[in-house]
Amino acid sequence: MTDQEKKDLHTETILKHIECVKELCYKMGIPELGEQHDLSKFMPDEFDIYKYADGTKSPHDIARDKLGYSPSWIHHKARNQHHPEYWIDFCDATPNDDGSFTFIGRAVKMPYERVIEMLCDYVAAGKVYNKSKWTVDMPLKFWKEKKEGKMALHKDSQDLFVKLITKMSESKDLDNFVAWYNKNKEKLEKEYND
Repeated sequence: MTDQEKKDLHTETILKHIECVKELCYKMGIPELGEQHDLSKFMPDEFDIYKYADGTKSPHDIARDKLGYSPSWIHHKARNQHHPEYWIDFCDATPNDDGSFTFIGRAVKMPYERVIEMLCDYVAAGKVYNKSKWTVDMPLKFWKEKKEGKMALHKDSQDLFVKLITKMSESKDLDNFVAWYNKNKEKLEKEYND
């Protein structure tokens, strides 16, 4: 794939992702977050990740395989509040023999609307990469197989997120889930904030 083809593919993937997040954010009652979602991906420090784009998975993961880290992700997570990593308060670090550090941090409870945006982001990423194969049970399966017990996320934020992706899976249809959510969001938000 040429450099220009990678740039075009990455741009197309970002635009599809943002459009999908925006659509879901509107349905979930947070249109302003949908309008602002992931705009930092077009900043040079983030867009440069296009070099690792192949259209099958996140270029961050490919960069991590090749470099051991994703330079773009370091920039992105510090500017986008829908990522749990944004909400980690650094506390301490212990050096490892290989020159790396084991960090000790505290996961801060995310604002309710940012958990909902995180859900929209999670769904949209799955839809963009899985295309027509995406189903409503994929977010829960992905969580259980890849993220559960491996993500620094405040317990209350995690409980809400898992409750929502579980309900989504049980709903059998994204529109059914959105209808359930809109019927119950005031109660969910009150429980979360109490």
